[in-house]
Amino acid sequence: MNKDELLAFIQGVRVRLPIDRFGLAEECAGQAVFFAEVAEKMPQLRVDAFAAKARLEFVKGDLDVKMRANPANYGLTKSTDTLIASAVTAHEDCRNAKQALNDATYLVDCLGAVLGAVEQRKSMIRDLVDLFGREYHQAQQGMPMHAETEVLAKVSAKAQEAEIIKAMDRKRTAHAPETTQNE
Repeated sequence: MNKDELLAFIQGVRVRLPIDRFGLAEECAGQAVFFAEVAEKMPQLRVDAFAAKARLEFVKGDLDVKMRANPANYGLTKSTDTLIASAVTAHEDCRNAKQALNDATYLVDCLGAVLGAVEQRKSMIRDLVDLFGREYHQAQQGMPMHAETEVLAKVSAKAQEAEIIKAMDRKRTAHAPETTQNE
């Protein structure tokens, strides 16, 4: 799954996050399937991230061997460990592999944030069911309703969406592409 496909998928998940308080039976019945739809994307993204990490390590090792064998081909006058390590890190192939790893990790983190929101949705459904159950029994006994109903009524889809956006922005900032002096 590429970045654009994942971001489109995440947008589709956001649309489905709000809870219909008056259709809790359907919400409860569909939550496990909803969670599974989101969670099943995670293993492939993790595999892609592990592959990107392995690719980075391969590129580093390959460049290290090549630079030690022919330092002049890479503009190196000496082949000291420090100089070669710096040259490997600065090489375009290594920077590209590092960017691929950052992109793959970013996608894992984005989906992780959405998966957390879906898990939170499950907890909110459970709390709503519990709250409505208590209210039903209190109404049967002629007791006043709790103020908790008012608090839960004020929870909106926009608040849920804002939390997801904040989490994705934090992940995006943490995985921003590195800039070097050569660029």
